[in-house]
Amino acid sequence: MNEFKITGNLINAYFVCHRKLWLYAHQFTPDPEMDLLAVGRLISEESYKRHKKEVLLDDVKIDLLVNDSNRLIACEVKKSSKKLKAAEMQLLFYMKRLKDRGLAVSGEIRIPKERKKISVELNEEVEAELTKVMKDIRVICTQETPPPVEKRGLCKKCAFFEFCFA
Repeated sequence: MNEFKITGNLINAYFVCHRKLWLYAHQFTPDPEMDLLAVGRLISEESYKRHKKEVLLDDVKIDLLVNDSNRLIACEVKKSSKKLKAAEMQLLFYMKRLKDRGLAVSGEIRIPKERKKISVELNEEVEAELTKVMKDIRVICTQETPPPVEKRGLCKKCAFFEFCFA
């Protein structure tokens, strides 16, 4: 496999399922019309209409950027608080990329359906974890075949369910 860029989506997938990570890294994409994906898009479109959404800075795509009392907040919008660690690490990855470019931002995970805002803080410990995760991602994604299926509770609602269990 050619060299690839690690994205926030790959960071998120790493914490959900290594097979899903491998599939995304190898350009497999789920059906965009799948109900679960459509619900996520709808939540993104209908929430936070007064704020700047889907901000693209180089290869970092931030769901929502908020200026709150002269403090810039990068937000990751999710449909539920399931897979919170994955969402947190995805946002921290974005915050680290912005920090590397000289932009200091605060972070929040926002879950509009649950009316939750969860603050996220980038620190040295998290940066070290991200470095380890990125090395692991490279190892997993350069394998010739995807990791074996590991059936979990999340599988039933995964966009790759049929790929793994058909």
